[in-house]
Amino acid sequence: MNAYTPPAPAPAPLESSTRMVTGGDDATAIGTKTQAAVATKTQAAVVRSLLDELERCAAKGGSSVGLRAQLVEELSRLGSTILELAAALSEVTPPRLDAE
Repeated sequence: MNAYTPPAPAPAPLESSTRMVTGGDDATAIGTKTQAAVATKTQAAVVRSLLDELERCAAKGGSSVGLRAQLVEELSRLGSTILELAAALSEVTPPRLDAE
């Protein structure tokens, strides 16, 4: 039986390119939110893949003990990334006074 290998995570976007477009603290906040969103989407893809594999394993009647343990770990990581994304999205950036 072949061991399941989760897909490689997607590369994080470059924060410096975002800073060049929008400038300053706003860009840092946007970069943080973007990175948190990418991490959450990547982790969700890993969990989806494991769930698909678990479903295939159950259909074949195979043992899924190791797969279930991996799924528990990845679900925990997904929960963590969701909390990080929620924290990043809830940060309020004060309006810029020089933008008038």
